[in-house]
Amino acid sequence: TLTLRHEFPDGERVQSLLQPPGRTLVPADAPRDWPEPATLLLAPLLAEDVDVTAFIDDYPLAEIGLLAQGLQRAVLPDQRIAHRAQPSSVLVDAARPNVTIFLSEEETRLWPAGAIEHLAARAARVVVTRGAHGARIVSRGGAREIPPAPVDPVDPTGAGDVFAAAFILGLRAGEEFAGRLAAACAAAACEVRGPGVLPSLTEIEDRFHPASEAAGGDVADGGRPA
Repeated sequence: TLTLRHEFPDGERVQSLLQPPGRTLVPADAPRDWPEPATLLLAPLLAEDVDVTAFIDDYPLAEIGLLAQGLQRAVLPDQRIAHRAQPSSVLVDAARPNVTIFLSEEETRLWPAGAIEHLAARAARVVVTRGAHGARIVSRGGAREIPPAPVDPVDPTGAGDVFAAAFILGLRAGEEFAGRLAAACAAAACEVRGPGVLPSLTEIEDRFHPASEAAGGDVADGGRPA
């Protein structure tokens, strides 16, 4: 089983690989009686963890969210994990018109100028989460800065995953652009209130309207080409 160690010397997270994945997950691992998904969220912890290209190839009609942090991790000789200085070849190949890519500001900090925009031109969009500073969304229609929903954060673990899941579900539900941004921000704001918080729908809705006002404005969302 893939195992990572997380340490926080001086407040900065340091990750190390303790156990590599025994094998790579592929579409054939899904139960045979499952229907073909309309929405798919892929979140490999390392490039060898999940064959994302195979999943994307197998489900060309699905709305896919790719939490791409694992595709950008490089394991050093001492087993520490470092962020790659440019988009990996697997990530570039995964950038398809039905794929929304989610990364953090930390994971893209070393990238050369224009790399995010180049990736966004291939994908549906690229979402770069910025922790307490909100998020940036880049698509063929332009870029947009999204302020965070108001919250007193306690534990940010998993906030990016929650943001991505809420964004993709809102997209599949037909929510307009500002609405799905607001839903994602509201869900993430609820999640960071403490360790392992699982917010109710009512709690998310209570934060939805302030987040919706913050997410307003007109910047085209590239989405799938016509």
